[in-house]
Amino acid sequence: MKKYFSLISIIILSLILFNFSHTDYRLTLLGMVIGFILAKKGESGFLKWIAFIVFALCIISLLLAVLAGILMGGAARYL
Repeated sequence: MKKYFSLISIIILSLILFNFSHTDYRLTLLGMVIGFILAKKGESGFLKWIAFIVFALCIISLLLAVLAGILMGGAARYL
Protein backbone atom coordinates (compact mmCIF):
# COMPACT_ATOMS: atom_id res chain seq x y z
CA MET A 1 0.00 0.00 0.00
CA LYS A 2 2.88 2.35 0.75
CA LYS A 3 4.07 2.24 -2.85
CA TYR A 4 0.83 3.84 -4.03
CA PHE A 5 1.00 6.84 -1.67
CA SER A 6 3.06 8.89 -4.13
CA LEU A 7 0.68 8.16 -7.00
CA ILE A 8 -2.36 9.08 -4.90
CA SER A 9 -0.56 12.23 -3.80
CA ILE A 10 0.11 13.22 -7.42
CA ILE A 11 -3.55 12.70 -8.28
CA ILE A 12 -4.80 14.75 -5.32
CA LEU A 13 -2.33 17.58 -5.86
CA SER A 14 -3.03 17.68 -9.60
CA LEU A 15 -6.76 17.97 -8.98
CA ILE A 16 -6.12 20.77 -6.51
CA LEU A 17 -3.76 22.53 -8.91
CA PHE A 18 -6.06 22.39 -11.93
CA ASN A 19 -9.25 23.26 -9.99
CA PHE A 20 -7.57 25.90 -7.84
CA SER A 21 -9.87 28.77 -8.72
CA HIS A 22 -13.07 26.69 -8.49
CA THR A 23 -12.61 25.20 -5.02
CA ASP A 24 -12.96 26.70 -1.57
CA TYR A 25 -9.71 27.71 0.08
CA ARG A 26 -10.25 25.27 2.97
CA LEU A 27 -10.63 22.36 0.59
CA THR A 28 -7.53 23.53 -1.29
CA LEU A 29 -5.44 23.68 1.87
CA LEU A 30 -6.77 20.32 3.05
CA GLY A 31 -5.91 18.71 -0.27
CA MET A 32 -2.43 20.20 -0.21
CA VAL A 33 -1.79 18.96 3.34
CA ILE A 34 -3.09 15.46 2.57
CA GLY A 35 -1.09 15.34 -0.66
CA PHE A 36 2.07 16.45 1.15
CA ILE A 37 1.63 13.87 3.92
CA LEU A 38 1.05 11.09 1.42
CA ALA A 39 4.09 12.19 -0.59
CA LYS A 40 6.25 12.14 2.55
CA LYS A 41 5.05 8.64 3.48
CA GLY A 42 5.53 7.22 -0.01
CA GLU A 43 8.52 5.26 -1.16
CA SER A 44 11.42 7.23 -2.52
CA GLY A 45 11.67 7.30 -6.26
CA PHE A 46 10.58 9.16 -9.35
CA LEU A 47 6.93 9.49 -8.32
CA LYS A 48 7.90 11.05 -5.00
CA TRP A 49 9.90 13.75 -6.78
CA ILE A 50 7.01 14.44 -9.15
CA ALA A 51 4.66 14.74 -6.15
CA PHE A 52 6.94 17.29 -4.53
CA ILE A 53 7.18 19.27 -7.76
CA VAL A 54 3.38 19.38 -8.08
CA PHE A 55 3.18 20.39 -4.40
CA ALA A 56 5.63 23.23 -5.06
CA LEU A 57 3.47 24.39 -7.99
CA CYS A 58 0.43 24.37 -5.68
CA ILE A 59 2.30 26.50 -3.14
CA ILE A 60 3.40 28.95 -5.85
CA SER A 61 -0.14 29.30 -7.21
CA LEU A 62 -1.50 29.80 -3.70
CA LEU A 63 1.03 32.55 -2.99
CA LEU A 64 0.23 34.16 -6.34
CA ALA A 65 -3.48 34.19 -5.48
CA VAL A 66 -2.78 35.74 -2.07
CA LEU A 67 -0.54 38.39 -3.61
CA ALA A 68 -3.14 39.20 -6.28
CA GLY A 69 -5.80 39.51 -3.58
CA ILE A 70 -3.63 41.91 -1.60
CA LEU A 71 -2.83 44.02 -4.64
CA MET A 72 -6.42 44.14 -5.85
CA GLY A 73 -7.63 44.99 -2.37
CA GLY A 74 -5.86 48.32 -2.45
CA ALA A 75 -3.09 47.48 -0.05
CA ALA A 76 -0.42 47.98 -2.71
CA ARG A 77 0.36 51.47 -1.46
CA TYR A 78 1.61 49.94 1.81
CA LEU A 79 4.01 47.49 0.14
